[in-house]
Amino acid sequence: MQTSVREEVHVVREVLEGALPPEVATAAMFAALSRWEGGVPSSRQDVLDLCHGPLKEILLRRVGDLVTDELLNRLDRVLVHGDRTGTDIPLDIDIELDGEPSITITMPIVWREPVSVLIISGRSTFSARLEASLGAARLHTTLATSVHEIRRATFSEAPLLALVDCVSPPDVSEAELASALKDLPDQVLVVIWGEDEPCGEALAPHLLACNVESVTLARSEGIGPLLDLILSRYKEE
Repeated sequence: MQTSVREEVHVVREVLEGALPPEVATAAMFAALSRWEGGVPSSRQDVLDLCHGPLKEILLRRVGDLVTDELLNRLDRVLVHGDRTGTDIPLDIDIELDGEPSITITMPIVWREPVSVLIISGRSTFSARLEASLGAARLHTTLATSVHEIRRATFSEAPLLALVDCVSPPDVSEAELASALKDLPDQVLVVIWGEDEPCGEALAPHLLACNVESVTLARSEGIGPLLDLILSRYKEE
């Protein structure tokens, strides 16, 4: 059973996206949730604590003091007082990208239908964090914890991406998992999240033996590349 995401968590994402470029908002949201024990906040107070704890730390590093203060003021106004006035006004910000010069980003995004993503994992946490970071309008996830569930979801959900969570892998042998991935339709892109984790390293030779083509992402690279990959499936060209 997948973990449900509180409405207040979606409100946080919506406020961030009203002020920041979507790519920045989703990456900040996921990074903050990754620092939250238990996967996603389970109470309204938890959501406020998330904003003034992990999310604040992420924002300070990415967008600086002034923008962070304005965002936290907006979040408090919405979450505590239910007032959304002015929370959809974009902020002009300089974003410090790792290894790249500071740039100003103003990029409108036009969305397609929600992307169906099959999450192959031993826990619902990863799926819940992605849902909280991107929103149900953009992402539809199905959790599979066994080979049987992988095959069933392949036909019932028609996923565009099959995302293997090697951080919290399912209780399936690497050989069985590679075989199940080989049987996926050609249009399904296999993504290995955590190639630098023990499961990712053990899975690699089995994927090679089964001729399974995949996109491999290291956890050490951060969540950005994974979110970009998902967004690219429904972003207008």
